Amino acid sequence: RLVPPKPLQLVATRWKTADANWFFNFPDSASKVLDFMENSALYRDKKITLDGAIAISPRVIGDVLAVTGPVELADENVTFSEDNFLDNIQAEVQEEQARKGTAPKAVLDKLNRELVRRLSGLSEEERSRLSFLLREWVLGRDLMIYAKQESFERFVDWYGASGRAYEPAQDFEGDYLAVVGTNVGGGKSDRFMKETVSLQSYIGEDGKVNNHLAISRKHEGGKSEDWWYRATNQSYLKVFV
Repeated sequence: RLVPPKPLQLVATRWKTADANWFFNFPDSASKVLDFMENSALYRDKKITLDGAIAISPRVIGDVLAVTGPVELADENVTFSEDNFLDNIQAEVQEEQARKGTAPKAVLDKLNRELVRRLSGLSEEERSRLSFLLREWVLGRDLMIYAKQESFERFVDWYGASGRAYEPAQDFEGDYLAVVGTNVGGGKSDRFMKETVSLQSYIGEDGKVNNHLAISRKHEGGKSEDWWYRATNQSYLKVFV
């Protein structure tokens, strides 16, 4: 029973696994998620420990479905494809939560099992396509990996897949900017947020640099049929300089 970070206290009185992806530095978030899971009755009572975590974005699943082809889950009466994965998965989960289901995200487990089965039977050409996409996922932070074992974590970091926040060296000369927004009880409205970040730097006659940062955020989900996209986008915004 941990007190959540202060911004999260707007919507929660207890910090849970679902809200542990909180830190800009992915290894910190992943470590916190694993800690929560290992200390839960689900794993602690069975003395199960976890070695690491892999985070993927919806883009990864969409790309995989483009290679494997659509997946039909007959018992769920839903078909997942490259184009509809995110919409369908959100609808399935939200509707199950509305029905007070005990496992609203069980559909993800079923989809995962079918995808794993199909991936194991890919042709050489299809494997080659996924290998190419893997590089794009890493570059775009659509896939990040965390490992407790330090040597493996260094290996992942060397390939740029650790999601570690950039740390300027002691003798670093230059500027640094990172704008980080964290959804705090904003439903799934991030999908419809249009955000622009503009930085203007002026060098004066005395050599000093004056920076002007402008952040514009517009919610474009107001006309969506689904309430989880229309929700007010409450966001905890952090600016690292």
